[in-house]
Formats: sequence, structure tokens, C-alpha cells
Amino acid sequence: MNLRPDWLCCVVLACSLAVTASTLAQEGADHQIQRHAAMGQTVKLGGHVNYDRRRPYGRCDIVIPTTITVVQAPSHGTLAIRGEIVKSTDPELGRGDKCRGSSGLGRVVYYTRRSPGSDTFKYDSLSANGVVHVEVTVN
Repeated sequence: MNLRPDWLCCVVLACSLAVTASTLAQEGADHQIQRHAAMGQTVKLGGHVNYDRRRPYGRCDIVIPTTITVVQAPSHGTLAIRGEIVKSTDPELGRGDKCRGSSGLGRVVYYTRRSPGSDTFKYDSLSANGVVHVEVTVN
């Protein structure tokens, strides 16, 4: 088969885009959070702290920056993102996570209900260690 270089480039680009679109379509939330909030009530949704894992064995005493990005905003409330000391006590870290129980300056997400109705929204927690997709439902 004799393909011209510009034709081959288009085929490779189209295949790459198809794989990327398929991957993005399948991408879901890594964590799902459910909370209840009364009118005017502020609830803590979660704290996010990340430690340096780029070295061979990682360091639980070196906190790396974490950024929270709102992907889909809430319809019936507002979000506040604050810098606070976060302790790594998430049960999903598992028993083998050597940083479990450590603490450091991280980002904490709060939700305040402003109007009645069920609310669903999404945010990402991003650091040099990767991204965690979070989907929240507040009743």
C-alpha cells in the first residue's frame, strides 16, 4: 500500500483523536461524595493534600501544591476553597499508603446551600502526582 505522507498524517491524527475522545467519554469520577445541607448551611466536602512521591521512596514531610478546579459549578449553592492543614485519613488510601496519618497545608472544599433542590457538581484536585476527579451530590 502506497500512502502519501500527508494522507498518512491525517489518518494518524484521526486515530489519535478517536482514541482521545473515547478515553475522555469513559472518564468518570474517582471519588463520589454525598452530603446534606440545609438552607444557608456550609458543609465541608473534603480536604486534599499531596506529598512528594517523585523520589524513589517519596517523602511524607514534603507537601506539594494542590490546585482545585471547578469543572461543573453547583446550581443551588456556592463553593469556597480554602488553604488549611489537612490530615491524610481517607480510608481509600489503604493500609499500604505510607503517608496515611501525615498532615500538611492542602486545599479544603466547602459548599454553602443558597436555594432548595438537589445539587450535583464536579471538581478536580490536581498536583504533580496527578488528577483526582470528584463528583458531589448535595441533598
